[in-house]
Amino acid sequence: MNKHVARLVFISLAVISVIVSVLTDWFSDERNTFLRNFVNQELLNLLGVVLAITLASVASLQVAFDKVKDNIEGLELSETRNAVKSAIMSLNWTFLGAVLLVVIKPLMPTGCTPIVSLVNATALLLVIYYGMTLMELTILTFKMPSLRELKAMRRSGDANPENHDDAT
Repeated sequence: MNKHVARLVFISLAVISVIVSVLTDWFSDERNTFLRNFVNQELLNLLGVVLAITLASVASLQVAFDKVKDNIEGLELSETRNAVKSAIMSLNWTFLGAVLLVVIKPLMPTGCTPIVSLVNATALLLVIYYGMTLMELTILTFKMPSLRELKAMRRSGDANPENHDDAT
């Protein structure tokens, strides 16, 4: 998915969820028992497990980048590494945002349905953002050419594989 399309989709979902949260009770704890039971430690469990697995996978990916760079003299992977770093940092910040939501939600006054609905909708948006970031990392990983393909590109005079496809 193109980055601009992804941003547009996410912003559209955010605007729609704010409108729905304010005008209806679809995201309220009284009406939606799933969200009442999910926007707590369960949300942190889900995001924390995904973050831990992704961090381990990205560490392996960075080692693979180093091996590829060692095998092909003059190869630059700075754009790709920056894209991976940016994605991981966004997952970290999203997790911290979820921690904040889980801490804030019980402090909301009872009977304040629109605010609780906004908190629940924001939690859903964080999960969607997590998924979109994981999609970006997946696409980035599968767009990276193999070592054999990189060597062939070098022999054909192609200076850098990052110039072929937009990795993110």
